[in-house]
Parts: sequence; C-alpha cells; structure tokens
Amino acid sequence: MRKLILSSALLLLACGEPTVTTYEQPEHTPPDPYADRPDYSGDPFEGFGEVISLEVPGVVDTLEVEESDTVRIAETAGPYSIQISALSDRETALGLAEAVSADLEMDVFVDHVSSWWKVRVGSFEDQRSAEEHLDTVRSLGFGDAWVVRRSE
Repeated sequence: MRKLILSSALLLLACGEPTVTTYEQPEHTPPDPYADRPDYSGDPFEGFGEVISLEVPGVVDTLEVEESDTVRIAETAGPYSIQISALSDRETALGLAEAVSADLEMDVFVDHVSSWWKVRVGSFEDQRSAEEHLDTVRSLGFGDAWVVRRSE
C-alpha cells in the first residue's frame, strides 16, 4: 500500500503543474436585417430611377378645428369606421384626412386618442357594413386598414 501511495506521488510530481486550457466563446450578436450580405458588393439601388420629388401631406389650414378631441371632416351616422393611420402629429393627420376625403365619398375623421391622432374613414351602423368597404380603402394604398368601433 505504501508503494502505491509513493508511486502515485512520484507520478504526480513527474507530470508537473496541470495545464488548464480556456476557450473564450465569441459574443453572439444577431444579424442586422437591414445590412447587405457580407459577400455583396453591388449597388442596392441599381435599376431604380433617381428620386426627383417627394409628396408628403402638408399643413392643412382650410379645416375648421374645434377644441374637442375629435376633428370631423364630415358628419357621423354610425359607430364603426375603418382606421387607416395613427400619427403622433396633428397637422400630418389633418393633411392625410383631407387628402383621403378628396379620394373617397365617405366620411373621414381624425380622433385624438391618448397621444395619437387616428385617421378613420367611414361611418357605419355595424361592423359588417364597415368590412364591406375595407377593400375600397385598402385599394388606396392603406393595406393595413382595419375596422374599429369609434368611441363617442
């Protein structure tokens, strides 16, 4: 038994200090969905024309705005509408409402809810009637439009 302990001790001394190898794993960062692929070196806008002008809704000063939270471009008849946008800027919302009211023969509303100016189209008695007009509103470029119940 003594020989076994002695030989084990000699073996350990002969091996020297144990070597510890550490490996640092690189930190994982998610890929940037807006970045070009690493192997891409071309022009991402190749084939597109030069932007000459850009149309944005301007400040609307032709609408009479009351002090209430709701700006009405037309009179309301029902509690359901189709919401096309929620904007943080009142003037932009009014400009959008005026532009949309020129293209549609439906009522257009700008409701101030919390910190948002919500542009809503139509005044319908029930949800089904509003859904029947949803494709018309979406065809104007508002693909995310949906039916909402307006609070009075």
